[in-house]
Amino acid sequence: MATFTTTLAVGEKEQLADVIYRIDPDETPIFSALKKETSNGIFTEWQVQELAAASGTNYVNEGADASIGTPTATTRLGNYHQISVKSFATSGTLDAVDTAGREREHNYQKVLNLTSGTPVLNQIAV
Repeated sequence: MATFTTTLAVGEKEQLADVIYRIDPDETPIFSALKKETSNGIFTEWQVQELAAASGTNYVNEGADASIGTPTATTRLGNYHQISVKSFATSGTLDAVDTAGREREHNYQKVLNLTSGTPVLNQIAV
């Protein structure tokens, strides 16, 4: 039987973050590396706004008429989510024998496969 997936379904709601990011990733690598929000769709979008460059001539005399600047629109960016899987199997015998530096090989392999942040499909072969 075929599995019905999101690529076949119709009616997925739009996922647009309710925040406008104005932070340059080169200037703030820690902020840029942090998780921003959760998503419940396969495509998530957000907006970014470029900040105006600093100006040494951004001043007027008292009483001067204000000039109207040209507004700039935000840029809408998006990203598809990807499902990744790492699988491993350890034998029952390997878990039963003494191994240096670890109590059970299965648990050790589980930790190694979780470090990438991806779901792990694990299996013990007996």
